[in-house]
Amino acid sequence: MDKQSRFVAIDAMRGIAALLVVFYHLFGNLNGYKTHVYEWMPAILGTFFSNGHLGVPIFFIISGYVISYSIGTGTVDFRFALNFALRRAIRLDPPYWVTISIAMSFTYVSYHLFPDIGVRDLPSFQKLIAHTLYLQDLLGYGNIVPVFWTLCLEFQFYIVFMLTTLIGQYLIRRQSKFFNFPCLIILYLMGIWSVAINIGITQNPIHGLFLSHWLLFFLGVLLRWSTRDNLSHKWFWSFFALASFEAYIKVDENILIGLATALLFYYLDWKGSLSTALKQVPLQYLGKISYSLYLIHPVIGWDTISVGRKFLGPELNVFEAILLFILGTGISIFAAQMMYICFERPSVNLARRLKIRPSRNFSTAVSE
Repeated sequence: MDKQSRFVAIDAMRGIAALLVVFYHLFGNLNGYKTHVYEWMPAILGTFFSNGHLGVPIFFIISGYVISYSIGTGTVDFRFALNFALRRAIRLDPPYWVTISIAMSFTYVSYHLFPDIGVRDLPSFQKLIAHTLYLQDLLGYGNIVPVFWTLCLEFQFYIVFMLTTLIGQYLIRRQSKFFNFPCLIILYLMGIWSVAINIGITQNPIHGLFLSHWLLFFLGVLLRWSTRDNLSHKWFWSFFALASFEAYIKVDENILIGLATALLFYYLDWKGSLSTALKQVPLQYLGKISYSLYLIHPVIGWDTISVGRKFLGPELNVFEAILLFILGTGISIFAAQMMYICFERPSVNLARRLKIRPSRNFSTAVSE
């Protein structure tokens, strides 16, 4: 990939989102039993740390943009679709399974050394098999690591988006010039269904199904199609208005953050700054390790704080709480760096070598 064409702003936003989620989880552990850090922490900091889960809608917007960009405007056939699925699996699975292995190892050790700090249960064989295909939420097994629920939604998005693209191109006999209009209509209707679910008009037909979060993915898709694919911007703004209506009716902070992220991307793309904005080294570094950091911190960072509280006692003073928070964050970043070097980077390189492009106008400007 040409580094000069890389959308560094997307890398930075991915890193920021991952760090927000890290802060949210580690602060949640720190603020647990008999340790009420809200009592001595400035209110603005407490609000910031306790809302770090809002990094997740940023990830969903990014995914919608990146996956639609990676396909481009070319013709997609079954060979490309299968290759795409294989590359995503190679890209995402190794760090995912390493995290599962570490979580299970920590659970086993905790049973023997720290049985009173709330260790996780060892997963059943059925639960492990469900995780293989990212089906654990749909099958009701729950997640070995809490953040895995978002990966289940990501994979559902990949599958549905690719299948819809195939169906749409079949319907128009692969004569699309700029975008797949049947695909657009199908996905837009699914977006309306997503809003209807979230405001209570109807229900999600299956627990764990992607539909309740679809509108965030689709905002990212429409953003790419309207700014890069000659789709009328009215499509993006009409769906933006629909999502805003949901945020108003439901007072949904996740949608509000998704809308703000979409607006930021729209502005940066309009200014031609996606390849130049937010290129500061710390942000780019966080973006590089963001996937590994997102996966490993609920295991490494969380358990670091849990063990620290075991030795320091449940009622922490200000210095002890700050020390544990910094230690948990630092160890999470170090573990993510090691996992990136040993597993994620080799997986990314292998996935790139297996790339099959659509027949025309494929772009590589977005990071993998």
